[in-house]
Amino acid sequence: MDFFTDANQTVFWIAVGLLFVLAVIPALVMTNHRQRKKVEQDLTRTHDRYRKIFNAAAVALLEHDCSTVKQEADQLAAREQGHVSAYLDAHPEHVREVFSACRITDANPAALRLFGAPSRQALIDAFHGLFLPETQTVLRDVLVAMGTGQTHFESETAFRTLDNRTLHVLLSLTLPANPEAYRNLIISLADLTASRRS
Repeated sequence: MDFFTDANQTVFWIAVGLLFVLAVIPALVMTNHRQRKKVEQDLTRTHDRYRKIFNAAAVALLEHDCSTVKQEADQLAAREQGHVSAYLDAHPEHVREVFSACRITDANPAALRLFGAPSRQALIDAFHGLFLPETQTVLRDVLVAMGTGQTHFESETAFRTLDNRTLHVLLSLTLPANPEAYRNLIISLADLTASRRS
């Protein structure tokens, strides 16, 4: 008879445990779902705010995926041990080769106006063909800055526009510590063309 009572008690406690689990798990799932939903809403709001700022900026902004350029800059810095500038001076073709992997992923309306581009896609498709010799020199300096751990880069340079004008700009970018951030590197370009003419 004691066995029957112990068995009933065991069944009772197993049933209580199962009921507890069945009551708690849905509550935890609902809480987790609510938290995930809030995080998704926050991310959407942040992204929307970023897009509004990006598109409304009066200065030309180009978003680039330069992740492979950063990898190459780090490898070059490790391989050349402080002599990156000398290596790039001896191998200028390497700069163009490295930056050919850097892609524009977005451009704001100010950038389209600056480059005389009818659309984002037109600028994205033509961008590497807009480099001038001055551009090559600055790209070399950007590669050195990336490889030496600098956090900011700024320099005057020149590009050709889609409507074949020469464009003088102040190129500026923040170089993040996190290599993943190079997938969305923002480059700003301030037009200096008018001041160069006077």
